[in-house]
Amino acid sequence: MVALKQCQKILNKNEISDEYFLELHFCIEGCIKRLLFIGLRLNGVEYKTARESIDKYYKPFPSMLEVAFSLAGFDYKKDLCKYKNYKEIEEFFLGFSTKYRNYRVHGVMDKISSKNNELLKTLITLDKLFIKTINDFIAEEKGVTIFDKPRKWGAKKGTINNFKEVFDNILKTKSKNQQYSKDDVDNFLNSL
Repeated sequence: MVALKQCQKILNKNEISDEYFLELHFCIEGCIKRLLFIGLRLNGVEYKTARESIDKYYKPFPSMLEVAFSLAGFDYKKDLCKYKNYKEIEEFFLGFSTKYRNYRVHGVMDKISSKNNELLKTLITLDKLFIKTINDFIAEEKGVTIFDKPRKWGAKKGTINNFKEVFDNILKTKSKNQQYSKDDVDNFLNSL
């Protein structure tokens, strides 16, 4: 997860560059994982188990959004999707901005050139509007933000410390199939 202070710095930058676009996009994903973490804590998961669960959890971004909001006490479809123009912003974010992020990260497209400043400006403006709208919605509904500690949201000391319980009963999914460590990979490579 992206550190909160780092995330706030990234969101407050006023920069137009390919590097900043990617940094901002990763920050947004970090904010949604932060909301997921808060949701786990609100549902009685111990701090350490919640953090480790986030590392092992994977769903495509739209599904992760819905789960994160649900665990944090919102009805994603009835509340957030009807908040101001959130749904349109989300559609543009997922159908436009995320596409360019994926092109960049997966090597389909080289760096977005500074000659393409208008495209970068549009991407960055949309990304910032997306996370701002989410945070504004949360603040209006609960009086807190993604950047507040789970305790301020109302989380108590967690008692659930079993990953199986977290994934089967709270996240209602399986963790990533197989988690390999660097040592596992090194051992395999050395055996060749």
